[in-house]
Amino acid sequence: MNEHLLTTAEGNPSEDTVEELRVISVFQRRFNSAKLARKRDEKVIGDNCPLIYALKGKDGLSVEFKSIKILNLSIPEIIGRIAQLLCDQLGLVASMPSSSPLAAILGRRLSRAVGRPHTSDLFTKATNAQARALSRFSWLNG
Repeated sequence: MNEHLLTTAEGNPSEDTVEELRVISVFQRRFNSAKLARKRDEKVIGDNCPLIYALKGKDGLSVEFKSIKILNLSIPEIIGRIAQLLCDQLGLVASMPSSSPLAAILGRRLSRAVGRPHTSDLFTKATNAQARALSRFSWLNG
């Protein structure tokens, strides 16, 4: 798992801005080397999110229970850092829909840390094509 994601408290969470949208990620994704990135016709294992792929057993990825326990040791510190970054800026914590329970689990933990309500019903899951068709954001239609 560590070859795909930085899963320790050191270096996490990561923060970025897409257009004007602030994005804070619990785990920082490790990007492919320039050599691998040039091979655009080859599918990258766990390309979308290697951790979720491993939890779902997709693309030949898997995760041992022992690894999940180790990963879980970093989560409270990372969630605490996110809570500090967001301070009183949140009215609600909304988890993204997924067939894996990880997003909802992390959403509930962040909700408790910032003292705000949590919902997993705000967003609906859509295919890329459906999202582009409905999108009003230029960066999604790019």
